[in-house]
Amino acid sequence: RASQEAHGEARGAPPGNPEGGRIVRAWVDGSPRVGEGFEIVVDVVPAMEPRELQLRDDAGAVLATTNLPAGTNRTTIEAQAGLEGPSRYEVILATPTTENPEAQTSASLIVNVQAPLRLLHVTSGGEDGNLARALEAQQIARTRVVPERVPATLERLLAYDVVLLDDVSASALHPFHQNMITEFVRDEGRGLVITGGTNAYGPGGYFATLLEDVSPLSARIEQDAPEISMTFVIDRSGSMNAVEGTATRMDLAKLATFEAIRLLGER
Repeated sequence: RASQEAHGEARGAPPGNPEGGRIVRAWVDGSPRVGEGFEIVVDVVPAMEPRELQLRDDAGAVLATTNLPAGTNRTTIEAQAGLEGPSRYEVILATPTTENPEAQTSASLIVNVQAPLRLLHVTSGGEDGNLARALEAQQIARTRVVPERVPATLERLLAYDVVLLDDVSASALHPFHQNMITEFVRDEGRGLVITGGTNAYGPGGYFATLLEDVSPLSARIEQDAPEISMTFVIDRSGSMNAVEGTATRMDLAKLATFEAIRLLGER
């Protein structure tokens, strides 16, 4: 996210007077969303005495204050994003004991507040758990769906900023949906959160799937892998010579067998 910056115009204390101090610039790293807290970074010429830094809204109301010790050249002041769209703020550097305009400098900046985060919560669970309650506590709006109800097109999926796979197995998501989520992340730059559990990553069959490709973690189970035996029975009747797409049914059966063996790993 691009940073938003405003260079302060000093008022009162002359720039050549280091004893008075002055604001050099103020900026925000990125664009906060509605309701989010964010920090405004303020660079100042160090003052010889303590100062008070105030944050005011466009109407002049004081939103926050912080003390600036003598010799400080950079500080931050916390703010809360309001309504969506551009919001104007003013940062004022003054002595704690006076409101004299001649003893203060200021900088104005415009912060572009983005719309609230839109999250698609994909879960097989019947009831909301601690994760859902944590999202609500952070005032993150979410749409809850089961894996079978994931939007059918990328265009519809792009109505969300983040997809949250909450302990969802690979078999619960159709390969079409897995491919669409991959495009959602890699091509469209949207977010993906995968929570662990008994149905995710290794236990959830993510190994060698599109979900593993788009995840930063490997889904191969290196330790405590279950010991299993598999028997493959392949039909050799004449019907297996029928063509499905660009391959025969026998070719597809062989490919499926090799893939299943590969999933077992060296053990």
